[in-house]
Amino acid sequence: MQVHEPLVAICTPVYNGGKFIRDALECVQAQTYKNLVHVVSDNASTDDTAQILEEFQGRRVPLIVSRSPHTVPIMPNWNRVIGLAPPEAKWLRILCADDLMTPDAVEKMVALGEANPSVGLVGCGRLLNGTEDNFDWPAVQSIYPGRKAIRMHFARMGTVYGPHVLVRRDRILDAVKPFDETMFGADTDMCLRVLRSCDFAYCHEILAITREHPATVSATAMAKRRLHFFDWLIMMDRHGPYAFEPDELARLRNLYLRYYRRKMLVWPREVRAEHRDLLKKHGEKLDSWSFMDAMGNWVLKRLGLTPGWTGYPF
Repeated sequence: MQVHEPLVAICTPVYNGGKFIRDALECVQAQTYKNLVHVVSDNASTDDTAQILEEFQGRRVPLIVSRSPHTVPIMPNWNRVIGLAPPEAKWLRILCADDLMTPDAVEKMVALGEANPSVGLVGCGRLLNGTEDNFDWPAVQSIYPGRKAIRMHFARMGTVYGPHVLVRRDRILDAVKPFDETMFGADTDMCLRVLRSCDFAYCHEILAITREHPATVSATAMAKRRLHFFDWLIMMDRHGPYAFEPDELARLRNLYLRYYRRKMLVWPREVRAEHRDLLKKHGEKLDSWSFMDAMGNWVLKRLGLTPGWTGYPF
């Protein structure tokens, strides 16, 4: 346990989270780290979320609850909950209403961040529906220069995962809205933006628990509409120039676009049409040749004659 424990704000945006939020609230109360506050932005829930939140008032970890007068989109509520955190909080951590942390999660992540003043973002391993996910960061290293971490993320040598990170507030979050409200992957985009001004620390332990279910954003929007594919391209264009030389980035980007176009061919018509519009607005060519090129790259990859995109996005 540290002699000095800076204030950490756990920030939970919630909308109709009655099925899961009690567990999330309990896991915050169970943290071994003492200097905590739990901030919740209730996005005008219509279920029993408000009643459950009331049950946790007066517990060991102070609970700050603010209820929006009307329901707003997901990312504006995420920005809202960050804005509710006390200004004296040095570290912030988003905890989704349906996710959990191990009791020692905050203590171990803060210790790693505080021991390395150049660090502004701390990640950790997680359980995803009971399966271990360590995000491929090499076990021999815990601290990465921000540029290297961004590079490894896009080269698929390690994953910067938006949820379940500890963010040092003074690095960037007070200067701009932390989450881009036009993106579903705004949490990962925020992490990459932070890493342009500081280093990344990774705790090689399972300290977080993600509970996927049919009502999650991943299931209702990203999986059905495949929006994470377009988000990845936007993030590559925003943050890739910071980590790669222009020719390197161009090759990586072209490899990804071929993969993206090939995937589009098997998506439902309405999903394919949405992505055509998004890509055209982004200035990407989507003619017959571009799709033939994507399929040709896939054939050459299958024959082992050329590299192809592997891994996320799936």
